[in-house]
Amino acid sequence: SSYTSDLWSQKLLKLKDFIETYILSHSDEVAYLAQYELFNHITKLREDITPLDYCAVSECDVVTNCWFGPEGTVSPLHHDHYQNLFCQVYGYKRFIMFDRHDDMRPHQHHLLENTSQIDIESPSSAHDLTDKNCLGC
Repeated sequence: SSYTSDLWSQKLLKLKDFIETYILSHSDEVAYLAQYELFNHITKLREDITPLDYCAVSECDVVTNCWFGPEGTVSPLHHDHYQNLFCQVYGYKRFIMFDRHDDMRPHQHHLLENTSQIDIESPSSAHDLTDKNCLGC
């Protein structure tokens, strides 16, 4: 379920348990490890990442996060408050991009203000998204 759903929950798990339960066992329950500072917790992995020169001259703090999920993981339509450089290690991810000036009907609650009320997976909810708005459709 989406983090906007009433069925959504959080659990604190060891990475090993997450991988065994949700990735290797092909569980029917979908779990998604999001915005996890994996490279700060498993520092040996950080050696495999070479920061881009661009990051050295950036005026913003550089944040390195890890998202890890099984097939079928879907993030709700949202925007991030920071710039992104995306690297897919395995599988695929579909991006649907909109102009930042489009009204994507954000949630009113401050914890969800970057998340749209439009369910991109539901045709009835997404009917007001036209091709002229969508940059990546």
